[in-house]
Amino acid sequence: MPLLLIMVSIENIFAAGASVLAGRQLGANEKEKANQTVTTTVFFSIGVGIFLCVFGIFFMDPLLTAFGVSEAVLPQAREYAFWMFIAALFNLPAQCLNSAARAESSVKISSIAVITGATLNVLLDPVFMFDWGFNMGVQGASLATTFSQCVTFIILMVYYLGGFSIIKIKPKYFKLSGRFLWSITAIGIPTAVRSAWQLRHLLLILLQNLYLTVISSLQLTVWFNV
Repeated sequence: MPLLLIMVSIENIFAAGASVLAGRQLGANEKEKANQTVTTTVFFSIGVGIFLCVFGIFFMDPLLTAFGVSEAVLPQAREYAFWMFIAALFNLPAQCLNSAARAESSVKISSIAVITGATLNVLLDPVFMFDWGFNMGVQGASLATTFSQCVTFIILMVYYLGGFSIIKIKPKYFKLSGRFLWSITAIGIPTAVRSAWQLRHLLLILLQNLYLTVISSLQLTVWFNV
């Protein structure tokens, strides 16, 4: 789904940036700076997730239409997209936490969180989708994904807030600045290029839909004038 690719690209920017920068700081024995990096990135990603969620839900129909969703499947697309935007609240910070865990070599908790979420997604999909379960159809698939990502986020938050991690996440370490954001994005953008390269198709879709909309409008105008 085009919107999903865009969200994944945004996730990669913050996750990769936080992972690399925090890893460098830990390697230089600058634990305080690593705490600030991960705390600020996680809190900022939560804010971005809230923005994407609210923006996506309020402008859902125009976004779906712009990416080529037809009137016939718009109701199903709307059901799926709603929970996808809700998932942004958990997925963005979860990716940052997961990358931070790898940066401090806590591969075990990273694997547990990812595998648990993926397993839940696979198990809950048929339960939520089919008539022998909750019979929610497409909406059920999206809800299962959202619930699984929420569980992944909770596992990682328990790890960090429970004092099990090397890097600590506390409000006092939150220090947002333009320079910090530039450092994160400068590192994360190259990592997200692969996902962004896939977005070239989205531009073609948008241009094609715009062209068809303009042509259709012109044809209707000519028809009414005649």
